Amino acid sequence: MTKKTLWINGNKMLFESSHKTFNHKVDGISTGNVLGNIQVSGFIRPYNELECYGVKSAPGHLQEWDLKTGTFNLLPQSLKDWIREHGKDKTMIAYSFFYWQGMQRNIIGWIVTDGEHNFLKKVHYGWNYKKESALDECQKYVCNGDYTEETAAVCNRCVKRFKCLTGDHCIGFKERKGDINEQKIQKTGEMRT
Repeated sequence: MTKKTLWINGNKMLFESSHKTFNHKVDGISTGNVLGNIQVSGFIRPYNELECYGVKSAPGHLQEWDLKTGTFNLLPQSLKDWIREHGKDKTMIAYSFFYWQGMQRNIIGWIVTDGEHNFLKKVHYGWNYKKESALDECQKYVCNGDYTEETAAVCNRCVKRFKCLTGDHCIGFKERKGDINEQKIQKTGEMRT
């Protein structure tokens, strides 16, 4: 079961993470197809689903259609490729979390679940503890209870140096931040997601 939503008032939910700006912007988080101020999400059909409203299609056509719609413009190409690879026979839901500062969209990260809201994957947009905290809290609202996290590496250089478990890397990570994070990895001996 997902985390129960508590409301501050009729238009604002209680959201507690280390990312105070994101906390302030969250008006509501929901599962399934959502187009909101801090969340865009939707269902992605399996590769092997061939029929929609009585019309038959080639394998993969419906999945590609879902991935090309406006809802999924925020997904990085590496995550779309991961969905294509792992979504052969199961429906998935992709979530993008972000907030606006003026006209600039600040991306927090992405979460992918199966059709029953079981956690599959999480990818941070760059790494810092505030974004990590915010995405971890978002995960509680869109995923079922106990889940195991597939680890994504924290910078595009870690794939070569630390051989992360998935071969993925955080999107948009700056070299300067990568150097700082490498020092943390060397110090603690663990890889952060």
